[in-house]
Amino acid sequence: MNKKIFSSIKSLTLANKGSFENNFGPRNFILSVRQYYLLDLIKRHHKFLLKKQNLSCEKVHKKEHKDLESFLLIKDINTESSVYKGTLYEYETISCLQKNFGMITSRVGGASDSGIDFRGGWNLPNGQKLKLVGQCKNYSNKCPPSSVRELEGVVSGLKSENTFGILSSKSGFSHEAINRFKASVCPLIMVSVINNGEKCKSFVWNKSCEKFLDGLEVTTKFSKSDVCDNILEREPILLYNDKPINEKYWDTENSNEEETEKTK
Repeated sequence: MNKKIFSSIKSLTLANKGSFENNFGPRNFILSVRQYYLLDLIKRHHKFLLKKQNLSCEKVHKKEHKDLESFLLIKDINTESSVYKGTLYEYETISCLQKNFGMITSRVGGASDSGIDFRGGWNLPNGQKLKLVGQCKNYSNKCPPSSVRELEGVVSGLKSENTFGILSSKSGFSHEAINRFKASVCPLIMVSVINNGEKCKSFVWNKSCEKFLDGLEVTTKFSKSDVCDNILEREPILLYNDKPINEKYWDTENSNEEETEKTK
């Protein structure tokens, strides 16, 4: 291949000897073609790497999965990729919110998700039926205020008064992010899911949520650690009229919601 390229260069140089000598000279012309050839090789290699990365992303998107359990069953996939880890944390958040707070949501994902990772509903014992949209941040550092502003943009763009925005961060939130969250006019909830979706480290809503959450409050439950009996772990739980909400209530509400959806 190289012989063909440089034989072509030689013929071009001879055919245009006069003009190239007067302007750039044959040596400069050969060098420019060599540089062009090297640039072309670099571009092709870059495209190959991008294609390889996109194929890894497509495997996550194309594999059939609808919840945490089905996602964990996927084989022949790079579990160290950022796409896999991000999707896994989304499913962990969805599972944890349903188990602990009765929030029924499903993953959105894809290129046309409008900045939403999951969405669904929350039927509360005070009669409120809220809509939910959420974003998940699988960061190694604490979530910055820019993530709060991003969620505010999503929620305000929906123009629905009873839609709550949920921001889930595996590594917690920076002081600046918490201040932004508290001052927001959008109803927002901050949550931190840990232990592969088994536990919720924190669950807090801002002042804009309070008019919808009459009779509800979050308190802290202390339980023995799975690692050591002498260590107590903190975990947020939801109360209604000063009493913990029984898991059976969420199960009943969710079953009724599913039956309603089927009859539509």
